[in-house]
Order: sequence, then C-alpha cells, then structure tokens
Amino acid sequence: MVVSKAYLLGWAAAVAIASPVAVETPFSWKNTEYVLTFGDSYTFVQGTEGRWAYSFIGSQLNISFTPEQLLGDRIVPGQNTSSAGGPNWVEQWDTYGKSVINADPTKSLVASYIGINDINDMANFQLPVNGLNSWEELYTAVIAEQFAALETVYGAGHRHFLFLNLPPLDKNPASQLNPARLPSTDMIKTFNGVVNQTAKAFSEKHPDVTALVFDTYSWLTQVFDNAASYGFTNTSSFCPSYKAWDIDTNYAAYGCQPIYEYFWYNSGHITYHMLSSASIALVGLAGLAAAQFPPTPEGIKVLKSKFHENVTISYKEPGICETTPGVKSYAGYVQLPSGTLNDVDGEAQDYPINTFFWFFEARKAPENAPLAIWLNGGPGGSSIMGLLEENGPCFVNEDSKTTRLNPWSWNNEVNLLYIDQPTQVGFSYDIPTNITIHANENFEENGPWGMFPANFSDGVPEGNYTYRYGTASSQKLSQTSNTTAHAAHALWHFAQTWFFEFPGYKPIDDRVSLWAESYGGHYAPGIFRHFQTQNELIQNGSSPEENAQFIHLDTLGIVNGLIDLSIQGETWITFPYNNTYGMQIFNESVYDALMHNWTRPDGCKDRILDCQEALKEHGPLVANGAKKNYTEICGDFLTECGFNAVEIYQSKDDGRGWYDIGHSKYDPFPAPHLYGYLTEGEVLSSLGVPVNYSESSAAVGISFQNTFDMILGGFGESIGYLLDSGVKVHMMYGDRDYACNWVGGEKASLAIPYNRSIDFANAGYAPLITPDGVTGMTRQFGNYSFSRVYQAGHEVPSYQPVTAYEIFMRATFNRDIATGLIPVTDELSTIGVKDTWHIKNIPPQEPDPICYVLKPETCPEDVWKTVEDGTALVKDYYVIDATRESQGQQISEEL
Repeated sequence: MVVSKAYLLGWAAAVAIASPVAVETPFSWKNTEYVLTFGDSYTFVQGTEGRWAYSFIGSQLNISFTPEQLLGDRIVPGQNTSSAGGPNWVEQWDTYGKSVINADPTKSLVASYIGINDINDMANFQLPVNGLNSWEELYTAVIAEQFAALETVYGAGHRHFLFLNLPPLDKNPASQLNPARLPSTDMIKTFNGVVNQTAKAFSEKHPDVTALVFDTYSWLTQVFDNAASYGFTNTSSFCPSYKAWDIDTNYAAYGCQPIYEYFWYNSGHITYHMLSSASIALVGLAGLAAAQFPPTPEGIKVLKSKFHENVTISYKEPGICETTPGVKSYAGYVQLPSGTLNDVDGEAQDYPINTFFWFFEARKAPENAPLAIWLNGGPGGSSIMGLLEENGPCFVNEDSKTTRLNPWSWNNEVNLLYIDQPTQVGFSYDIPTNITIHANENFEENGPWGMFPANFSDGVPEGNYTYRYGTASSQKLSQTSNTTAHAAHALWHFAQTWFFEFPGYKPIDDRVSLWAESYGGHYAPGIFRHFQTQNELIQNGSSPEENAQFIHLDTLGIVNGLIDLSIQGETWITFPYNNTYGMQIFNESVYDALMHNWTRPDGCKDRILDCQEALKEHGPLVANGAKKNYTEICGDFLTECGFNAVEIYQSKDDGRGWYDIGHSKYDPFPAPHLYGYLTEGEVLSSLGVPVNYSESSAAVGISFQNTFDMILGGFGESIGYLLDSGVKVHMMYGDRDYACNWVGGEKASLAIPYNRSIDFANAGYAPLITPDGVTGMTRQFGNYSFSRVYQAGHEVPSYQPVTAYEIFMRATFNRDIATGLIPVTDELSTIGVKDTWHIKNIPPQEPDPICYVLKPETCPEDVWKTVEDGTALVKDYYVIDATRESQGQQISEEL
C-alpha cells in the first residue's frame, strides 16, 4: 500500500513500523556479552606462504598435532598454530577455549571473518584441483568445510552468526601497481557470492539461527572510492614499519603518515581505524536485520466486561518510561468483537477492534486527580508520538534504547491516558498480519514507506534499512474507521468499557478532558460531541445502549488543529508570504497566482464550500461515512487545489519544514528516537503488544481521504455546541507551524458559533506569562481561549514544554490561561490588543539535517542514497558523518 500525501496532515511520517525478523532467541547488541571470532588472515586453518590454506588441507595432508603443540606459538618451524587431520580453529575452541570462557550462547555472537589468505593461497592454482573444475566449485568446497565446522558451534547452543566476506583485495597496493595480479575482481566476487549462498543455506537449515552477512567488499569499496570523505588520505600504500610497537604515536620517526590516515595497514589488511568505521556499519546491519517480530505477550491480565457482551480488557504493568517511584502505568487493549458498532443503523462492523492504551497515574495524588486523554492526529497518527516526543512521562535518549524522565509531563497532577485510534494505528490492530515495508522512491510525495501484507511460508527475506518486515494490522481499508464520526463511535464504546471497568482507574474526581493535535481539530470536537450527545440520551433515558454510563466531560483542548479547511486552507498561501518571522517564502507573483485560484468564482474556496454542503446531509455524527459518490462535487480537490501551495512550499530548493517554517524540510526536530525505541524487543515485551509499531496508518489515511473527511465541515459548530453545553475549550498554536498555522487557527477560533462568540471576539490579547517569561499571547472569554505560542512549531509541547504544561494545567484546574492566577468565571475577559501581528520574532538558528534512517524524511537526498545502496555508516539509526574526527573517536570508544 502506497500512501498519497494528499490525504493527511501528518504524511511526513506516513508509515514508520519496526519490523524485524523472527528468531527463537532474538539477537541484539544490547544483550551481547561475548563475541567468538574465527579467522582474519585465515578463516579456518592457518596456512603459510607457499602452502595451500583452504579448509580441507588437513584431511589431504593428514597431519596431527598434540595439545601441547596446538597451544604453543608454533607447531612446525615457519608455521603458526594450525589444523591438520585433527583440530581446526573451531575444534581448538571446542576442545580448549570453551572450558576457559564459558560464553552464554543467548548472549553471544559468533563471527567468521572470511580470511584474505583463503583466497590468496589459492589464487595461482591451476584448475582443475582435486576434480574441481572452476573457481566457483573450488570456493564452494572450501567454504562448505568452513561452515561444516560451525555446526560444532551450533551444537553448543549458539544461534547468532555473523559472516564477513572478503575485503577489496583487488585494490590493495600491490594490485594497484599490477592490475593483473591475482586474485582478480571476478575471483573475489565469485568467492563472496559463494559465502552469501552458503550463509543462506546455513540459515535455511537452521530456522532458529540469525545469520547475518556483512558485505565487507562493497562497503570498503565505497569507502576506498570516497576515502577523503571518510577521513583517509592514503589509499595507495602502507607504512613499511607497521609492525613497530610505537608506530601509532611515533609514526614520523619511521617516515610515515599518521596511521589513521592510511586505508591499508599492510599489503592485505586494512588499518584498525578503518575497522572501527566498518564496525559502526556492522552494528547498524545487525541492529536492524536481527530484530524480531514482537515477542509472544506474557504476563497479561484479561478481564471480561460485566456490561458488554464479549468485550474484554487485557493489560499489564510495563514498568518502563514512567520510572518515578510509586507511580504506576498500565498498557493494554480494549477488544471490541465484530458487530459491536452495529448499534447504529447501516453499520456493518465485521472485524475485531483492538484499541491500544497506555495509562499513567498522576505523580501526585492519583486517586484525587482528573483524567486527560491525549490523541495525535493524521488521520491515522499514533498517540505514542505525543507520549514520547511531547508531553508524556519520558523522552527517548539519543541511543534510541533508553529513556529519561520529563519534568513537565502532563501526568504530574493529572491521570493521563494515551489511545491509539482508530484501529490499525500505532499498536492498535484488527487482525495481526505479516507485512513488508518498502521505502518509497519519492517519500516527500507518497510518504516514506509503503506497506504490504506478505506470506512468509517460504521463509523471511533478508531486510535492511529500506526493506523491512514484521506484524501489523490487515491493511484493509474496510477494516478501520473512515470518518471522524465513525472513529468517535468506536472510541465511545472503548470509553464505556475502560472508564467504568478498568481496575487501574478508580477516580474520586471523574472529570474527563480530551486534548488532541493536528487532525485533532477534527477528532477532538467530533469525539466529544458524540460523547455529549450520548450523555444527553442517557440523561433522558433514550440511550439505545443498555448499561450506557454518563461521562463527565470537562475540557476540550486543541493543539495546532485543523478545524475547518474552508477557513484555514487560505493560510497555506498567506503564511509563507507574510508571517511574524519576516520569512517571505512565496514571492509576490506566486502569492498572487495562488490567491487568485483560491478566491476566483468556482475557485478553491468555493469548491470546498460546495463539497461541505454536499456532505452536510450526513451530518458530523453519522458513523458510516459517505454512502454516495461525491467525487463529481468534491473531486480531487486535495491534490488539484488544496495542496498546490503546499507542494510549492516544499519543492523549493530551500524548502521549509512542514511543521516548522524556521527549519528546513529535512527537519531533525523533534528528535525521532521513539522509532528505534519501539523496535526494541524488550520494549515490545514490556508493553505486551502482538504487533509492531505503526506510527501512522496508511489504511486509515486513505479511508478518510476517500470519504472527504478532511474537507467535511461542522467541527466548528461542534465546538460551539460543546461550549454551550458547559464544556471548557482551549486552543494553543505554535507560531512557527505551517501545516496548521496560528493564523488559520485564530480565524477558526473567531468563527466558532456559540452564545458568547461576540464577547470572545471583543476580548483582547493578554501576555501569556509562564515561568519562562512572556511566551505568547492569549485571548480568553470565560471557558474559551486561544493562545499564540512564540517560537513553537506544530508539536507545541516539544518546543515549549513549560508553556504547554502551564496552559494544560490552568485549563484543567480552572485558572485563567494568561497568568494562572485568576479563577475562571463566565465573565472573565482578557484585556489588550485585538490582534498580535505587531509582535515579530527572530527566526531560530536552523539546525543541520541529521539523517535518522527510520524516519527518511529527515534525510537529504544524497545521504538517503547511501542508505539505499548500503554504504551509509549508521549508529543508533543515525547516519554518521565519518569526517567528524571527534565523533568518530567517541564512537570507537563506545564500541
């Protein structure tokens, strides 16, 4: 399934699923305590100059040695420790080394460095050799013996194997002087091809094995051809005194360059600085290719609903992220069986809905704290992004494996519930399905990933950073919500079970707030309106749902939300032309052309209004979405009209960030570490999830696109209805966001139809005062406010955590948003200027792009090409700039 960016606000991270390979004992560097390495100059047996050094030399010469000889430095004058009719390297380990170092196989990696002399000593053979008529046949026999020896290691319980093939010996100093020197390039490639084939056969023979092949030849060739960019200045020679004990520090005394500037250590080996760089790439290979399908969930508690037939709650205490002593968290699912949503006429839910939640108790007095729900947008965006990037109890560190506590977490004094909705988003799923994920060629247009159901009955294919696999939802468009109203209906059923039957939530304060971001400008008012409508039916005794419970709705919060496209769509044109940062991204001619297309008769705005009018017959509450074809009226508006300005905005050579006009389109902020973190087997096991993580669901996005839900109106009216029903509504907009910018948000806030809308419009803007100083401006009347937050992009809590926290807390506990000092009354009104355009800001210092391979949209095109061709240096999912010496030294020390 390929995602079109036209359908969603959050296409920039359209599909980001951790999708690793299934093995019984999953490999990870984090759990590796031992590395057993066989080989280097010689893989299997040690040969000598002039003597054949292929693997069955021992059986041919029938030489045997005593244990004393084997443990000695030399067995025969001129020969190093070697094998003959008896022990080889593996047998030495099995007979002598294993008893000295008893490495736990589950914490070990067995590496076989296919040796350079394995091929060097055979290079001048005259074929046939012992009935072997071609180099491929000879290499196959040699390498088969090497892998046969590894059966001993397998028999000892080891399951993680790494094979490194030959380096580019055809580019060593001697071969550069004599291109006809053997082994030739063709011979080396044939040898390496046999290594790949034999490793594959070894893996197929042992399905419980993780067998990784590092293509040393291709990677080192890339480095050789671009040596300067990797910090090497000499590729044509080596230091003749390389054996000197002080050569690393006293190289000048021997007439040599610094050793770290050489590619070659001697005539056949690379320098250890080159090996250090290779190890970074190798760690990246193993880290991705050896990851696993989600572990089988363990320690799960399952409760059957007392009030709803066949509905269950399953959950566990993860013990991760929120590590504040005494504070509990729970992760799990509310499972709605097929048919649960059929209580609405015309509904036909013929698939299960498994909705994932992660609940955090308040750090302070959770039993007395109200509850807040957080939803990200999309449509199809996972709320775990908000948890780990914005306002949750923890942030993920740069290693993508560990976390640190967030002092401004929204669960400081409020119970906090993150929900992945609708189904197929994040960890929520309908039917677990094996899938493959492919990097799209044009991820700026189509989203970074395409996702496809797969059949692995013939085995799991090899993966890399651009081709991955795992378990996700079915990807069927018919098995998820296709409108906001449908999602609201499903979430109400979730709430009816979770709020009243989940044992970890027993509130004294039963107030429930809902905060949502981005497409949350549709989600939040649509969901809360549905909840409020159900409350009214419950109160007057006409609810069609038996055992339905009243939900105490308190606050609706919107963070940089899209509420009404007919109002906010114009600002995709105006904001790049005129903004408070003085950045004119559109020139006057582009601006005039786009505005003409927007305002002309039958132009963009008229087409939106016509489409909204046509869709109105369904109303915002009908769960089954559009039932007739509106393409003739709504057409391909989003691609032909709505995103014209967006495409121009992002296609410019100096394209700006979709979520931050102050950053480039390769925006490294917020840091994307959550993607790597949620691939960790330990994390998945702690959460008890049976599927891999999908940051954004293509199925959901396309389903919403097909019903024109993004164009659908009525969400402003829903906000007005909620305000008139006594629900508090508060909006915050970061003023550097382009996608859902504050200018459009302000226009939408002033267009909300409710009983006090004139009073709200007449209120002035007051400074937003927080512990960080004046960080924005707020207009408020009674329970309704709009805040412009300075120097913040789309995800306001990521940019301005203190300000976002203060707005959230003041809204929840009924204090004025501007100062937090005044109790809110019906007549509270801010005093000040009518608009804030006179307040200008200095653009931020633009961060350099940093390519994080699990989020390709952070990667400039030239860098992403190195990821695609496998030559990128990758550590902790970041492409490493090998020219930065200090960084390289740090990485070497860490490794």
